[in-house]
Parts: sequence; C-alpha cells; structure tokens
Amino acid sequence: MSHLKQWLKSSTTESCPVGGRAGHYNVINITTSDLQNILDLSQFRSFHTPLKSQANYIKSL
Repeated sequence: MSHLKQWLKSSTTESCPVGGRAGHYNVINITTSDLQNILDLSQFRSFHTPLKSQANYIKSL
C-alpha cells in the first residue's frame, strides 16, 4: 500500500512519465479501517488503439 500512496503523490515528468498524480490523484480515495485498507475508485479507464479512419471506428464497434 505504501507504494500506491507514493505513486499517487508522484508527478509525471520527462524522466518518469508514469507518475500517478496527474491522472489518478483525485479519483482514488484510500481509507484505513482497523487493519484494512479500503480503496474507493470513482473512475474506470480502458485503452484502445488509435482510430485513424472511419473504417477503423466502425470495425472497433
């Protein structure tokens, strides 16, 4: 859990473009209850290849 918290504090830079602060800081809430860590997520992301033409878009559906 400490790595996740550190990642959420890390800003993206040229030398480290995968920092989590820019894209995820406001959508992940971490709370600690007794001996458990609870993650509340308010966003879902998915990725797809770039659609460069109308044919690509239709095929992706």
